[in-house]
Amino acid sequence: MAKLSANGTVLVKVSRERNVAPERVGGIFWEREERAYMSNGRVLEKRSVRFEPGPFDNGKPQFHTWGWKWRTRVRPGITPDQLAEYFSGRGWKVTERVREGGILASRPIR
Repeated sequence: MAKLSANGTVLVKVSRERNVAPERVGGIFWEREERAYMSNGRVLEKRSVRFEPGPFDNGKPQFHTWGWKWRTRVRPGITPDQLAEYFSGRGWKVTERVREGGILASRPIR
């Protein structure tokens, strides 16, 4: 398991949420996937889900997350602005990014 703080600064964080048919995936009815693009070039990913309430859960859905995992590296020369633009047009929501036009935003990662 990876830690965000051990991999530098978060340059861009994107997420997407979707509702899932619970009868198909073991009671999961909601899912969120997050990716964090770090200043050291690594991409970390986290998946969170909500399960349908069981007979002993007092009617409350159960929430579970698998924590941050190292997914891959960013190709050298890609800027945080390019990443944010790429993901915003593909169903992902940019939830965090470095300041607009700042030194980090215009400089390539790594």
